[in-house]
Amino acid sequence: MAGGNLITNCSTAGFDQCSSNTLCSVDDIIKATFHKSIRGQIWRVNALVLAGGVLAGVIVGIGAWVQRYRHRPITRFIFLGATTLFLPIISSVISTIGVHPDYLIPLPSDSSGKELSALAATCRPTHSAALVVWAFLVQIVMINTSTIVSVDDREGESKGPPFELLVQGAWTLYLGGSLIKQFPNQFLFKDLLFDSVFPFALLCAKLALKYYAFEKARRSFALRRNPGLVFVYMQQVGAQEANQNREPRVGGEASPPPLLLMGEDELQVEKHPCGYVFKDGLGTRLVNNTGLVTIDMVWHMDSMLPISTPQLKDICLSYALFKLLRCQFARYKLINSGSMGTVTFFRSLLLKVGEHDRVFAVIADELSFAHDYY
Repeated sequence: MAGGNLITNCSTAGFDQCSSNTLCSVDDIIKATFHKSIRGQIWRVNALVLAGGVLAGVIVGIGAWVQRYRHRPITRFIFLGATTLFLPIISSVISTIGVHPDYLIPLPSDSSGKELSALAATCRPTHSAALVVWAFLVQIVMINTSTIVSVDDREGESKGPPFELLVQGAWTLYLGGSLIKQFPNQFLFKDLLFDSVFPFALLCAKLALKYYAFEKARRSFALRRNPGLVFVYMQQVGAQEANQNREPRVGGEASPPPLLLMGEDELQVEKHPCGYVFKDGLGTRLVNNTGLVTIDMVWHMDSMLPISTPQLKDICLSYALFKLLRCQFARYKLINSGSMGTVTFFRSLLLKVGEHDRVFAVIADELSFAHDYY
């Protein structure tokens, strides 16, 4: 705060002295009261800046490191409160800065007009530009840590990019522009670019990338449309197993089923009454050059690649079972149209001595995939 030609002894101690001394002038009392009020405003602004810093830490901390706990009510409540209050607090701090006096108190003057007629205080933008940049950085972090979910319409509602951050970014851009406009002598045009325009452009670019990824996931048969494709594929698997009427075994255990693992987007797909189906009409045994990877291919990699390990096989099996789990979440009835070979193969793992830990690890990874996806 900067005032006019203030005389000395305008502190709280001076005000106390004037209260007990009848020789003090009225001007001294008014000036002491003025300083006391200004100190109160400074404390309020500093408290708001400190609160903004705490809220920024909460937003960044929960967004970057505590995402797995967002489903808990207390964490969700704290995060929602921090994101709601952060920008209004920054706006309140910046609104205290202006070219007009923020606090004005008149003083009596003599007939000559030489005495001080009023006391005025005005806030100067010492660190306000940094607050604008700070707000942009927090919003960019919120975009980086935001989660987008693209699911089948039967699974529930998809979650797109946080476009409310675009509105908040536009408001922050306005705050930065208005601040620089009020003090053209202290800020140059390059300050407007580096403090407001470039951060806002970066925020918009990140939102655009999020939206692109979301739209790409919505059109993907490996992500959003996967349950309908897997369901029809499992119907084909069950039909082929019924025609063969046998369960081939390899090394004394049930042969691994051809569950879909990856590569669905590499093949042409067409609409089916129950979902989607591969255009070529390929059933369970797809040739290797199609780009589709199934569990039976992974299980028979021992003779081709030395890197194939039980841990790698189990992770692939967990991911394939996760895709079947999504079909259940999408209310596709796999009980009557699934693969008996899948049940037989999984049961063969259960019957092995000492393999119970391996089976539970497969289930745990499957649920972990589901938790991360949704």
